[in-house]
Amino acid sequence: MATVVRAVCVKRASNYDIKIDVFSDAILSQETIVRAVRESPLSWVRVPPMVTLGLHAFTHDSAAALVVDGRLQAFAQEERWSRVKGDGSFPAQAIAFCLRDAEIDAAAVDRVVLPFRPWIGAVTRLAYQLRRPRHGLSAAFDLLAKGRGNLDLVQQLRKLGIQAPVSRADHHEAHARAVFLASPFDSAAVLVVDGVAEAWSGASYVARRRPSPVFECRDRIPFPASLGLVYAAVTEHLGFSHNCEEGKVMAMAASGADDLVVEFSRACRLENGRLIVDGSLFDFGGCWTTRRFAALFGPLRDPSEKLQPRHFALARAVQTVVETITADLARHLIEKTGEKNLCLGGGLALNPALNSAVVEGSGATSIYLLPVGGDAGTAIGGALAPETDPDWCLEHAYWGSCPTSKEINHTLAEVGLKPSMIGAGVVPRTAELLAGGAIGGWYRGRSEMGPRALGHRSILANPCRLDSRTRLNTLIKRRETFQPFAPCVLLDACETLFPGMGPSPFMLRTWPVAEEYRARIPGVIHGDGTARVQTVVDGDGSGLAELLHAFAGHTGLPVLLNTSLNRRGEPLAERPQDAVAVFQETGLNFLVLEDRLMER
Repeated sequence: MATVVRAVCVKRASNYDIKIDVFSDAILSQETIVRAVRESPLSWVRVPPMVTLGLHAFTHDSAAALVVDGRLQAFAQEERWSRVKGDGSFPAQAIAFCLRDAEIDAAAVDRVVLPFRPWIGAVTRLAYQLRRPRHGLSAAFDLLAKGRGNLDLVQQLRKLGIQAPVSRADHHEAHARAVFLASPFDSAAVLVVDGVAEAWSGASYVARRRPSPVFECRDRIPFPASLGLVYAAVTEHLGFSHNCEEGKVMAMAASGADDLVVEFSRACRLENGRLIVDGSLFDFGGCWTTRRFAALFGPLRDPSEKLQPRHFALARAVQTVVETITADLARHLIEKTGEKNLCLGGGLALNPALNSAVVEGSGATSIYLLPVGGDAGTAIGGALAPETDPDWCLEHAYWGSCPTSKEINHTLAEVGLKPSMIGAGVVPRTAELLAGGAIGGWYRGRSEMGPRALGHRSILANPCRLDSRTRLNTLIKRRETFQPFAPCVLLDACETLFPGMGPSPFMLRTWPVAEEYRARIPGVIHGDGTARVQTVVDGDGSGLAELLHAFAGHTGLPVLLNTSLNRRGEPLAERPQDAVAVFQETGLNFLVLEDRLMER
């Protein structure tokens, strides 16, 4: 009787799984199999890992994601390395970082996936732009420029040493894959709502993780009906830039009156479950809004014009209506599918107030939000499309660079900065400075994915002082004074300060502040009494939990004001030199770089 034992060594992420097969001419008992494995010389077969590179590029928020054997191994956004906020160019630097971080050679990439099919809906989008010749030609040239970028993609990859074939995935399904597979759910309803991609502005799915992930598309929102573009149009009408400054509109909404809500609900509404947008009011990609829109909601604001109550009322109107419609879409999806878990993705899922409205109004038992829920996150969804390990989920948001001590020392030496303190005393001293009213940068651990500072690349301040907010807006951020800041709080204290909210690790939800604490933390409260909360636990690599404990020792409150470590118009600091530039060119009182403290 011949018995052959073969062992297959398969690399899975950072581990090796050993699969042993026993081949025999007869049925063997368990005891015989064990003896054959122990005594037989093994025939080894090494199976190389499958490496997939996901890319999002040529519109805005370019990004790269590297997936190995169905598990995310590296992620980066191009803006962090180019220092151009919202950078939509080919993500060469993000790709290079991912390959370095995962310790994978460019030649080892097996396939490249882009989560966008430019030929789908191209005629529809172009026809929409050309209906108004004044703006249509420039829009057409913009589409052609993006098309050229897509055509040059293979050549650009070859320059990096990547020879792998390129395929494309459905954009909204890539959103859905990213948010669902990152979640802890085995099954969920998935709602994706954004501006426009291909021929649609949103889609809904039922997703199941096992035995292998399946996404069943239930509905799509056809362009030009689009909640994301409606929000972008109002952003432009209010004198800000779309795809960049929508957060200002959300902030204004918290202080606006409800005067325009009813009128705006006629401009953008649901009818029998379908999104209806009044085309006589909006000109997406041209002037964005029309003369009729101006007659109803006030004239276009020049960026230099002082903000008036009517501007805040318009912000309130678009925020309220888009919140209501998104929550209704989510509730209808939950009711039709019978799923109790909901994943929310797309650009609008980066709006914390909207997310909270969905939490309250969808009827879902549990909701998951991705820290990189916008288009950059589709690089992850695209990379996961060909192969996914069903056991993978996103355990944290910290995927960026983490410089060595040598790199930090070199950066400080270049600009002549010397630490006032190094080592264990930095955290208690920082807590003392913050309690005394100082404002400083906090740079520790790997940087965060997505647009929110989550305690690794942050500016921190004392939330008990109202002047913290004023000083930050005027002296450091140099932006409009109405813009609020967010609190980070120890999870154990969250229920006391923000009753009923629960964990919020990615700062993607707003929640009412307990009445008795509103006067105690005025620096982080919106005009409507809510706050955009991040909950913090020990062990995330930033030391933020330790700092919150130390700050509570001075103030009795384990909560800090937390905003992004950057200058106006820049993305989050990625490298030590980015953080040092913020420290030197703004009014920060101190900067912490890992275990080094620099004070003015």
